[in-house]
Amino acid sequence: MKSEISTIPLATRGTRVKVKIELSSEINITPFVARQRVNVFLLTHLGNMVSAGEPKLSVSADQLRWTVPVYYAIPEHSFTQVGELVMDVNSGEILLSESKPTSIIEIEDHVQALYDAAATGSAL
Repeated sequence: MKSEISTIPLATRGTRVKVKIELSSEINITPFVARQRVNVFLLTHLGNMVSAGEPKLSVSADQLRWTVPVYYAIPEHSFTQVGELVMDVNSGEILLSESKPTSIIEIEDHVQALYDAAATGSAL
């Protein structure tokens, strides 16, 4: 599980810090289903050259999210991560505002740049 903690004010070096995080939530969307839904979303919006990777459970504010890596593949040329889509673990909704990048157009631009670089490097 991944989580981030913002700056903790420490007065002096060597100060002992104890952090306890407790979060209780139901998970209605399994990692398998999350990956399937992201793959359908990608196929619908970007085509068949992008695919979802293995979802990771992460903590966002006081909620759990699936973070699903997005990969772009040109057969026999490259396999590169081009972003991460974030999904609500209960509803299965893809949250573009929390994803990186935050829009399909940005992912598409990144994919196009990788494709152009591969095309100029060798014949596809």
